[in-house]
Amino acid sequence: MRRVITVNLAGSAYQLDEDAYERLRAYIALTESRLGASPERVQVLADLERSVADQLVAIRAQTNPQTNDGVVSDATMLQVLTNVGGVQGASSDPFDTHASEANEPLPSRANDRANDGGWEAQESEYTRLPVFVLCGFLGWFGVHRMYVGKIGTGLLQLITIGGLGIWTLYDLILILLASFTDSDGRTIIRWA
Repeated sequence: MRRVITVNLAGSAYQLDEDAYERLRAYIALTESRLGASPERVQVLADLERSVADQLVAIRAQTNPQTNDGVVSDATMLQVLTNVGGVQGASSDPFDTHASEANEPLPSRANDRANDGGWEAQESEYTRLPVFVLCGFLGWFGVHRMYVGKIGTGLLQLITIGGLGIWTLYDLILILLASFTDSDGRTIIRWA
């Protein structure tokens, strides 16, 4: 069974499969975090939403209507987000070392192993389900952090017993919201 999620982009409804929705949601969340408290934040997000909608319309026009069931696939969303690119500008977060690197576009901040530096480079090879299960059952010991390569903070969680549970709860929420990252700073998006 395929789950389909309907979203409103720039006043038009689009049906996205679950993976496409997760990719778009993570992209927007990353953009929001990059914009921080910028006074243009609302306008930039609206423009970005409009650009995504325009790209979806353009790609739909190029595809064969007989093979198109109206649901945006993950591959199509990847193409759309790659075409749209990222937001230029620095983050208000002084600890975000990637945001200040020569106004680098949002999707291309991933590690050196990425092929083309595009949006797909932001996505981790890890999946959320095992990370979530490890965090839920062994989060007190930092096992989920060690699993994704964050050995130092995993050991710190082990020593502090998961930050007395608060750190573990925080990580569980980040995993559920697809905001948890691996040791290379790539977002863990997919469930399986």
